[in-house]
Formats: sequence, structure tokens, C-alpha cells
Amino acid sequence: MIHSIINNAIDASANPAIDAIVPLQQRLADASPTSSAAAAPGTGPNAALDAQAIALLAALRQLPPPASNVPADKQAHIDAIAKLLRQFKNSNGAPAFITLEQQRAALQRALALTSPEEPLHTPLTTATMSAVNLQFQMKQWMQDVMLSDGTPSEFQNW
Repeated sequence: MIHSIINNAIDASANPAIDAIVPLQQRLADASPTSSAAAAPGTGPNAALDAQAIALLAALRQLPPPASNVPADKQAHIDAIAKLLRQFKNSNGAPAFITLEQQRAALQRALALTSPEEPLHTPLTTATMSAVNLQFQMKQWMQDVMLSDGTPSEFQNW
């Protein structure tokens, strides 16, 4: 049995197509549909989300930058981003991003539309990670509630 594996390996190494090393980034680019229509905002199945994310990004760019590099000022800027996200209205005047999933998707799309050199990129990344973490924690909490017998876990530990 080992002999057939070795023969298959020798046969595979003789094939010049297998010898060609393709970088991972190239394989990902070839596998994903990254046409100009898919990458362009405002087109495709997520056109409504793109339009709202672009409007959100424009509003986020209007926020004043942090007063200094002190962590408290940076956190206040991140909190302002989260507050603007929660209070953001669509064209009807209703809240645009109601669920955590919608908020996370809007933040991720806005983050994709910013360049890494932009001053908004780092606080927007932090706000996005906070939304992802909150969504994960809520899902975990709901799973714990559904799997419990109705007794809070704090009572079981004692």
C-alpha cells in the first residue's frame, strides 16, 4: 500500500502543472468573483446596504477627530462612531441599522471603503470589532439561555 502512494507521488511530481507554485493571494483572487461590478459600491445585490454604508461613511467623516492621542480621547471618538451608527436614519427617517448584523455589515462595508492611511480607519476598525464581539457575546448568551434549565449559571456555580 505504501508503494502505491509513493508511485502516485512520483507521478504527481512529474506533472509540470503541479510543480507550478501559485501564491495564496493569487488563488484567492482567481477563486473570488472580484469583477469591477462586484467591487464597485452601489451595484449588485447589496446596493441598498452600499448606499447606506456610503452615507454612514460620509457622516462618520464629519465627526471631529480625537482631541489628542490619549486613550480616553480615542475611546470617546470610537463611542461617537457607535452612537452615530445607532442613531443613523435612512431616507424614511427610520433607524437604518436596527440589528447587530446590520450594524456589523454597515461598519464592515464602510471600513472596506476607507483606505488604511485615513485617520478614520483605526477607530472604524475598533468599532467594527466591538460590533462583532457584541454580536458573538449575544449569540453565546442566547445559546446559554436556550440550553439551560432556566436557572442562571451564577446560581449553579455556588
